[in-house]
Amino acid sequence: MKKVILASAMIALGATGAFAQHAGQFGVGVNLGVQPVIEGSGSPTNFLLGGRLQYSATDLIRLALDLNGGFEDNGFSTFTATANADFMVPLSGGFYIYPTAGIGIGNLHYEHAGYKQDNSKFVFNIGIGGEYEFSKNWAAGLEFKYQYMKNYGALPVFLNVSYKF
Repeated sequence: MKKVILASAMIALGATGAFAQHAGQFGVGVNLGVQPVIEGSGSPTNFLLGGRLQYSATDLIRLALDLNGGFEDNGFSTFTATANADFMVPLSGGFYIYPTAGIGIGNLHYEHAGYKQDNSKFVFNIGIGGEYEFSKNWAAGLEFKYQYMKNYGALPVFLNVSYKF
């Protein structure tokens, strides 16, 4: 029985390595999401579109630059540029789960009836994500973050697709 369990564990570990991220690997991706506002003023339905550049510094540490813009809703729109660090925890079959944290710059833009205001501020975020590598070069993921700028907090949720090379 022990041999069967050991053999099963070795097969499962071998399967996870089939699409494992490797140190030195780069990637580009697209982010789609929604950003409910939980603090300050803003729209509770700010939809997001963005891009991602990523680099696997080690087999477990991934660095990512996210550029995301929020579409205008009720006069509000947003833009964030954040540098994030992800600690990739491999699960079986090409699945990963990871905590993420980052810092950057954010802009909250408001325009209504001729009044216009831009607020650019330091932003930080912390969250959790999951990723599935469905081929050697392609992956899809889901991220949930708490993002804070002074007097403005949001909970962006992203779906992303990335190509790794």
